[in-house]
Amino acid sequence: MRSFSLGVAVLTLASAVPMGCDVISPFESEKSDAAQSLDFHLSAPDTVAARDSFEVQFTIENQRDQDIHLTTGDSCLLELNTFSYGERVPFGGTEFGCYQVVRMHRVHANGTLGRTFELQAVTSEGKEPVSPGTHIVEAGFAASKGRGLDGETIRKVLQHELVVRQ
Repeated sequence: MRSFSLGVAVLTLASAVPMGCDVISPFESEKSDAAQSLDFHLSAPDTVAARDSFEVQFTIENQRDQDIHLTTGDSCLLELNTFSYGERVPFGGTEFGCYQVVRMHRVHANGTLGRTFELQAVTSEGKEPVSPGTHIVEAGFAASKGRGLDGETIRKVLQHELVVRQ
C-alpha cells in the first residue's frame, strides 16, 4: 500500500511539472496589465533663451480603474539629466539630492502622479549660461510595482529635445 501511495505521488508530480510550464499565472497577467496601463509623459519647452528659467514636468498616468502602487529605492521619483552631443551638461536645477530610502507612490485609479522641476539654462554652478544649441532633457524612471522592491520592475527613459538660443 505504501508503494502505491508513493507511486501516485510521483505520477501526480510528474504530470504537474509539464502542465505548470504551460499555465499562465493570473498574477503574471495582472502585472503585465498594470505595467501596460501606465502612460509616462515628459514635457518641457522646445526653445529657451540662455539663462532663462523653465519648467520640466514628468507625469505617470494610470489608465486602470484601480490604484497602482509603485516602490522606488530612493526618495526621488526619477533621475533628471541634460545632455549635449551625448555628453552630460548639468543645467541649473538638475543637481538635487535623493535620500536612499524605500518610498511608495500611489497612482490613483484613472489619475496621475507627477513632479515639476524648475530648471535654468545655466551651468549647475549658476555662473555661466549653457552653450546655445540642441540639448536633450532626459528623465529616467525605475520602480517596482507593488508595495516592495521585489515586484515587477518598470523602467522608462523619456527624452525631450530642447533648443537653447543666445
